[in-house]
Amino acid sequence: MVVEPGSTFPDISGLLAPKSVAVIGASDRAGNLGGDTVRRLLKFKFGGPVWTVNSSGAAVAGVTCYPSVADLPDIPDLVILAIPADGLISTIRDCIARGIRHGIAYAGGLAETGGAGVALQQELVALCRSHDFKLCGPNCVGIINSAAPATLTFATALHELDAIRPGMVSMVSQSGGLGTSFFKMIHGAGFGFRHLISRGNEAVVGFADYLYALARDDGTGVIAAYLEGVTDGPKLVAALAEARRRDKPVVIVKSGAGKVSARAALAHTGALVGEDRVFDAVLQEMGAIRVYSIEELADVCLLLAGMGRGRMPAGSGIGIVTFGGGNGVLGVDQCEQPG
Repeated sequence: MVVEPGSTFPDISGLLAPKSVAVIGASDRAGNLGGDTVRRLLKFKFGGPVWTVNSSGAAVAGVTCYPSVADLPDIPDLVILAIPADGLISTIRDCIARGIRHGIAYAGGLAETGGAGVALQQELVALCRSHDFKLCGPNCVGIINSAAPATLTFATALHELDAIRPGMVSMVSQSGGLGTSFFKMIHGAGFGFRHLISRGNEAVVGFADYLYALARDDGTGVIAAYLEGVTDGPKLVAALAEARRRDKPVVIVKSGAGKVSARAALAHTGALVGEDRVFDAVLQEMGAIRVYSIEELADVCLLLAGMGRGRMPAGSGIGIVTFGGGNGVLGVDQCEQPG
């Protein structure tokens, strides 16, 4: 997933496949998101070092804790920032000084809240971009890489699983809740997953960046997405073109088509929702597939994944998948009636 020099897309392999992780703000206190993250990394057997950072210095789930980022025994590929929003700026400055360049921020309370939250997110973006710090979030539930495995998340969906089944479907979602629901649906159907990326407010690394990385990821065969708004139209088109060039279908649920849902999207992740007909035209031009529910997203992605790579349907006809011939005949009738 390394991006060639000169590309407009950043190399985010440190977010998607880190070799070492430090969880900042982790503790053994009940309900602490950092502590939950550490326990998931241990439960699903992350293969690299896991460190914790907390001013108290108390061990978390048996993992040695360090009082500050500067005290870590080595430079981690990734830091998970399980801290409140008002601590992000100073903590990321400490991470940058230590030589760390990738992070995931769980905290909400930024651009999606308006007012002071917008200003805080602007300051966060300026800091990260001036030092090439790739940040996932804020206001997200993190990232799952089932192949590594790397459970860089506090998602409660993992409570019910003893192991994560790797597969070829990857998803990037603006909503952590919808993303983890999709993850559970794929697992419940007996299929595996590749990446689940909850991007939240996408303050620094955007939807198109993740989409481009998944298009270039050898382990991803089908890309699913939940999208509320588009922040960079030309980059989105370029990422969709890369997926099409590599014969990887992109299946998208986009909300915010109406005025009321657009306001809801702004309150959820601070997304600015554009003209729905323009979005439809772009998807049609780039060969992406739009669906209208998480259930439909799962059905289409699993159908495409089951077909194998390089076997996309051709033409504008209708294909019917059925248990028996009679159902197929009824299906033909239902297609014929509306023309």
